[in-house]
Amino acid sequence: MGNVLQTFVVPHNQFSVVLTEQATSRLLLTFDTIDSSSYLAPIYGDYVTQTFRFGGLHKVNAGASYRIPLKEYHALRLFVRASNIFNQTYFENGFPTAGRTALGGMQYEF
Repeated sequence: MGNVLQTFVVPHNQFSVVLTEQATSRLLLTFDTIDSSSYLAPIYGDYVTQTFRFGGLHKVNAGASYRIPLKEYHALRLFVRASNIFNQTYFENGFPTAGRTALGGMQYEF
């Protein structure tokens, strides 16, 4: 029967790697990737539903945070994270996703 009985929106294969490195006592670096095979997804129209095969996901993310001690039990953490850093075009449940994105911020610890 081949792929006829494949579950919608679930790839046959998926693989992920997460690396975290405490570079210094204050600097934390992260790197992660997710890769998957293609998948089937239904696209609903006005009168008919069609099934399409979408290419697999190959997404790489990276991040860093830096902790600045202020007092004995207080600190300020600055962080940045980039998602889809190679700007791969992919779809989730048949919908296009954002390309390369980034976010940053700060956190106060007490």
